[in-house]
Order: sequence, then structure tokens, then C-alpha cells
Amino acid sequence: MHYTTIMTNEFIVTVSRPRYVVTSERTIVLPSATDGDVNGPATATDHALVRYDSGTGKLIQDSTVILDDAGNITGATIDDYTNTIHADALHFRVKATELIARGQPLAVTGYNVGESALEVALADNTTGVGNGLAEVDMANGAFGMMMQSGHLENLDTSSWTEGDILYVNGSGVLTDTEPTTGFAQPIAFVLRSHATTGALQVNADYPKQDASDVRVTPAGNIVATTVQTALEELDTEKEAGTLTDQLFTPTGGQTVFTLSAVPLSNARVFMFVNNATYIAGNDFTISGPNITWLEAFTIEPTDIITIRYPI
Repeated sequence: MHYTTIMTNEFIVTVSRPRYVVTSERTIVLPSATDGDVNGPATATDHALVRYDSGTGKLIQDSTVILDDAGNITGATIDDYTNTIHADALHFRVKATELIARGQPLAVTGYNVGESALEVALADNTTGVGNGLAEVDMANGAFGMMMQSGHLENLDTSSWTEGDILYVNGSGVLTDTEPTTGFAQPIAFVLRSHATTGALQVNADYPKQDASDVRVTPAGNIVATTVQTALEELDTEKEAGTLTDQLFTPTGGQTVFTLSAVPLSNARVFMFVNNATYIAGNDFTISGPNITWLEAFTIEPTDIITIRYPI
């Protein structure tokens, strides 16, 4: 350590540095400027984290980041990919309701208000959808984290190939084969295939919709409102025979139109007036080959009438 020695003939010496050593009755030893002393502001915010001011190591300054006595940090912006606290991931505090291994798909089963945690179990595509992957191993009743979106690393992904899309399959199982029963839910993407340092891009997406859950707008001779029922209608239509269109030149106020043949299925008969679709039972009735218009409006000679039916 470097010191500066000052001799004085007085018994009382006033020094500007806060630290000194008395080596004899009349000798005071002061630390030199290279000793590591730092200077700070006259006032500071209570609990604020201290920062260096400049690169000299001699000056400190206040900050807007507060670390309170309970360990809570406020006033900090941490959304940078270099952070190791998963600031680039969306994850939740969870409580396991069964034994869970890191990387397994999880489903939320409840919420524990007192412990501010989601209650989770292993996801099963036959009964519901998954909400994310486990970030840590958890015993039954233990707390941990569930990642809904982000990078999950250091996993055994050797069973898959980089680029594979992973789905929930069975209870707590991931597969690269899209399930044909239950929910087909993509939940992760393989970034690295490796036995110990594998990596996944987690993205707990909404499952692919079943045909019965995909809505369609009725058009033409299709009255269904979902893909599944539309397919069923088309299948029924195929079984009912070949569709044929018959064009009519109406007279003013005409209400009855006679088909060339009796329809094989009244449910598959549609009437088009100026390309607008009208449905049997609502807009017209069928009796044998006769179509009776229910007069939603009066048909005029200029109207174009086409009736489609299976024969």
C-alpha cells in the first residue's frame, strides 16, 4: 500500500481524507490517491443500486434501480436476449400435481390463489390441449416453471431431427408424428438434435382444428356451416345420385315448377333465383316432381330460375 507521510509540530492536524493512521505523537500517514478511495454524490436514493461513474473506478453515482430489503428489484429493464433469467421467454410459476420431468408437456388444471401459481399436470392430447413445457423436474406438490414460448435447452432431443415439429401425444409425451386422434397440437420445434445439449423452440400453439370445428359459409348447394357437415352433405349428395340443373323461363307470378324427374333426395334440392340460393322447406316445398314457390317475393318473367336436384 502506498502512503504519504506528513510531519507536523502541532498536536492537532485537520485532514481532508476520511482515513488516516497515527504512527507517532506527531506523525500522520495519509493514503495516496492510488489507494482505491472513491467519491460519490452528496445525496443518494435509499436502496438504489450504486454504479460507477466513468471508467476510473474512483467515482460512483446513483441509479433508478431499487433493491429493497425484501430482495425485490424495481426500475430495471431486462428484456435483452443476453440475460440468463429468460427475459426472452414467456413462462409461469407452476405447482405440480404429479411427478413431472423437465421438457414434458403440461396442461393447466387449476390456480392456487394463496401461492400465486398455476396447478399443472401432464398434458394428454386425447383429453385436452397443452399449455407449455416443464422447465425443471418437479415432484408432486413441488413448485417450478412452465415455458409457454422461448428456447428450452440442454434436453435429450436425439430421437428427432432438427426442424421437426413436435406434438403432444398421450400423457406427457412428445412426438414428431402428427396425431390422427384427439388434438393435433404443435407445441415445439427442434432447434438442435443431441442427447444432452438438445434445444427446442417452445411455442404452445392452439391445436389444429378438427373439421367439425372449422366454420364455412353456406354456398351453392351446400347448407352446412362446418367443414365436417359439408363433407357429409357432399357424401350424401354423391350417394343420392348425380346432380342436374334444370333451367326455367318463368311467367309472371309463377309459383309451381315441374321437374323432368322426381328427385332422389328432397334434402338435396336447391332453387336458384338470379343466382341467389333458396332452401327446401324454407323457401319452397317439394311434392314428387313439383316445386312450389312459397312466395318470398313474386317471380317475374325476367328472373332466371334454376333448380338443382339429384337423379
